[in-house]
Amino acid sequence: MKNYVRYEDFGAIGDGVNNDFFAMQAAHKYANENGLDVKGEPTATYLINNKEKDGVASSIEIKTNTDWCGATIIIDDTENTWLPGPGCRNHNTHPILIKSDYEPVSLPKEVVESIEARGGIHGGNIDRIGTGLGYPALLSIKNSEQRVYIRYGVNEDNGSDQFEVLLVDKDGYIDPSTPFMFDYNKATSIIAYRVDDKPITVENALIISRASKVNINPVYHHLDSGIEASRSNLTIKNLVHNIVGEIDKYAVVDKDSNVLPGYRYDWKTHVVYAPENREVTDGHANGFIGHSFSGFIIIVDCNNVLVENVTFQSRVYYLQGTYDLSCGRANNITFKNCDQANFFSNDRPDMPRYPSMGKCWGVGGSNFCKNMTYDGCQLTRYDAHSGLYNGKIINSEIAALRLTGAGNMLIENTKLYSYATCFISLREDYGSTWRGTITLKDCEVLDVCNDGRFASVITCASPNHYFGYPVYFPNIVIDNLKVENVSKRINLVCDNQYDPNNKFYYRSVYEPAIAKVGVKCRNGQPSVCVHNSPEFIKVINNEDNGYELVMHESEFFKNTKIEGIKVLPYES
Repeated sequence: MKNYVRYEDFGAIGDGVNNDFFAMQAAHKYANENGLDVKGEPTATYLINNKEKDGVASSIEIKTNTDWCGATIIIDDTENTWLPGPGCRNHNTHPILIKSDYEPVSLPKEVVESIEARGGIHGGNIDRIGTGLGYPALLSIKNSEQRVYIRYGVNEDNGSDQFEVLLVDKDGYIDPSTPFMFDYNKATSIIAYRVDDKPITVENALIISRASKVNINPVYHHLDSGIEASRSNLTIKNLVHNIVGEIDKYAVVDKDSNVLPGYRYDWKTHVVYAPENREVTDGHANGFIGHSFSGFIIIVDCNNVLVENVTFQSRVYYLQGTYDLSCGRANNITFKNCDQANFFSNDRPDMPRYPSMGKCWGVGGSNFCKNMTYDGCQLTRYDAHSGLYNGKIINSEIAALRLTGAGNMLIENTKLYSYATCFISLREDYGSTWRGTITLKDCEVLDVCNDGRFASVITCASPNHYFGYPVYFPNIVIDNLKVENVSKRINLVCDNQYDPNNKFYYRSVYEPAIAKVGVKCRNGQPSVCVHNSPEFIKVINNEDNGYELVMHESEFFKNTKIEGIKVLPYES
């Protein structure tokens, strides 16, 4: 008697034509209830076409080892949309969920209230939450009366509730790798996600996403249509993700989203022109604005996840960021030996090393995570939005590094395919803040444009804006940074000058208003946001790399210990 389940046992056809979603769903339900593994047929092509029954969409739930054995899985998003509309199925639900054996639980009211009773959490004065649950758990702590990550700029918003994740043992003691990032006056809720006792592996498939052809109005949205993992002690490996049928941004299409050759769309005026340059007024042709996606692999509410030997693909960029890997509210996530099928852009034949960061969006993004690693990866983007604690990029190749957060960020033996002017960009929309140390060790900058544009190691564009928390310039260690096609001099920090014609105002570290409340900024407004200066900046083993690394005199760095770098008089 076999000790595993096959999709075919529950009616799957595997011909790529018939919808196998409900057969796959039933197979995993049976496997979950009986503790059995699931295996696919190597020659099968399983189609996920419709997830709705009686108008309600559902998901395939995986809780046991799953080996697809090299099968192909097609996720057909052709008509998929999260917006209700004529002719559109509204099933914005991930087709595959890798779920925990345990449901989340809210900690008792007295545990939550005890944080307020003891005066809140300040300066690391707490190392234990309650008396423990009898098992290790990832805790999500929230104070809904305090807003943080209050975003500035083109995507400005009112932020989110003060929030972060903590790993605790069975007795409630906080793991040293996940200390508090914020001071909390109180907690309004603490939710525990139990760390699964049994590790599982999901592996071995080619997964093809047929892109959505639903043309939408310009709204901010993300479509969910991938693998969402919310299980601790999980390995996902040996997957290849291909995206087919994407339509270029603003390509002219008919009502069925068929591309109309010879037509063109003026994105400034939103006017469509026929091949004879006649303006189209009858509405039979429109510029295409497709869906953005939250990710092919999405990791949330869990601890200790390894994603290994997975090939991702970045998606066409329509109106906002669209991802193929996303992490949120999770701890200890490692991407190992992962790559990206379209790391390089096919649109720049004159620059074969140019990364696909124009037509396509960078592949990865994260929110509210701790301890996230790229190891041996070639992926365009490592992007920490609202608060990463501790990160690593080692033995890898990237094209964009954007950070918000705290702790230690190590970038070692890594190549940056630089189409911009800096290595590290502190995210200005969240305050250009990293409270901790960023280390660049044995890294190399590759000049993909062959024009020597690389000019600075780090950018810190500090808006005069309240983000809900203090903001910090990081401690920096630079150890043997090589730069291809190098200029004679590279600045440590980019001097972001105020542009009077820009709607949004950013201060540089050389502007006095960055460091003192009430000082008048260059735009005439009094400073309301102080940027805290670093404890140290250290440069070692960089003397023989063909350029001079410099920084400039600034009141901002007057109390910073500076070692191994030349300090010059400031020149704007």
